[in-house]
Amino acid sequence: MDSAFTSKIDRHLQIINTCLKTGPSNAFKQIAKTAWQALERDLAAGEPLKGAGALSLLHTAAKVGHQLGLEVKMVALPQGAYGEGLGGMTFTISTRSSEDQAKYLLQRYWECDGKPDFFDEQTLPDVVAAAKAIDDARFLEAEHLEKLLHEVYGPCFRCYQNREGRHVVHIQSLFDRDKLSALYGTLSLVRGPLIVTLEGGEGCDWKRRLEVLKDSKVKSLKVEGALDDSGAAQLALFLERHGCLEELYLPWTSLSEKGARKLFSALRPNETLRRLSLGGNELSDRAVSWLAINLVDSQLEVLELWCCGITDQGASSLEEASKLCPTLKILDRRLN
Repeated sequence: MDSAFTSKIDRHLQIINTCLKTGPSNAFKQIAKTAWQALERDLAAGEPLKGAGALSLLHTAAKVGHQLGLEVKMVALPQGAYGEGLGGMTFTISTRSSEDQAKYLLQRYWECDGKPDFFDEQTLPDVVAAAKAIDDARFLEAEHLEKLLHEVYGPCFRCYQNREGRHVVHIQSLFDRDKLSALYGTLSLVRGPLIVTLEGGEGCDWKRRLEVLKDSKVKSLKVEGALDDSGAAQLALFLERHGCLEELYLPWTSLSEKGARKLFSALRPNETLRRLSLGGNELSDRAVSWLAINLVDSQLEVLELWCCGITDQGASSLEEASKLCPTLKILDRRLN
């Protein structure tokens, strides 16, 4: 890191800090803002700062900028942009809006021959939105975007289209909450509404799996594989506490009577779920009766119960409940 250049930046910061500490007068504020403009100008003209010292210096600059009432962001620029720095990264600060910053990163991405290490999980959704805004067809091309997503988020998911033409993202290993939210947001920008699929099975930690869905804005969830009683209880708890899911697909999940009762109890307090698919699960008369009781006060519009082994008794209770549920439009009882 160039010591003369660093000293220059540090001097700007000292002037600003002195002005801010001296008093709240407009004269001092104006001097501070002028010094800030000089700092930004010097940063833009010189090479981005490198190394641990640079990161510390720019953190200080960001704090000072916030004191001046500016929206200041630390911007990490990868190796492909400006050469080797701390952990392959160099740093600068920016007062650009998120939209302008995204357009800038998109421009730099193509200038650097589309190097996949140029984005991270937080910046990619904004860059995809910027690409859509300027209609960058090359960036949004499906094969290119798929490759970029796997580079940024890792090979822990796959995407495909189901028979209805809906795009499905299958989570193959556990994400943290921020990563899932960013992935979902990025894919939704390009593919429209998505169905997120989680793998079930024996010994599955459903509490941890559903934890990552909080605040992720995931609207459609599908479980593949067995959903045991513990998983059904955790899913019921999630439906009661977090109003985000609109569609829940649980086909062939070996739902037990105990698990079904837990799940159906969550329909009444939930205000967002519009579609529930339970096809392929053997439902006893008692489970169906419990479903009918909770269906009346639910917000469901579509209830799929194909191939569930429903008896005439169960069908009768469902028929009565469906008449009392004002939102229900489709009750699918085929192959029973």
